[in-house]
Amino acid sequence: MEKAKENGLYMHDPGYKSVKTKFWAYFFWLFGGLFGAHHVYLGRDDQAFVYISTFGGYIGCGFLRDIYKIPAYVADANNDPRFIEDFKRKVRANRKVNKYSAFRIHRLALANDVASLEIYFLISTLHYD
Repeated sequence: MEKAKENGLYMHDPGYKSVKTKFWAYFFWLFGGLFGAHHVYLGRDDQAFVYISTFGGYIGCGFLRDIYKIPAYVADANNDPRFIEDFKRKVRANRKVNKYSAFRIHRLALANDVASLEIYFLISTLHYD
């Protein structure tokens, strides 16, 4: 066993992580992309589930978008430091300001009130004989 470790043949190291390549990602995208095979290969299981459920991400739209997104997916899967720094920069540059958030409680309450009024007027227009 020691000899195998010295020669690099022992692959059951807990810290071992295989390096993903663009070639195989595009290969799986071409031959199984509508079912999320490239996402499974890159360890993006949640995204693969969406692709299986929606036949290629909204009936093929996500499949076509992945043509140019695969290099970023591969860099993410390989924990490329340049990708991580670029991702951090984008997150910092695109922070959402909470006071303009679309999910504030007053907007939810207003939407609930409007829906209640619509249901009330819909029911009040029905005539029972």
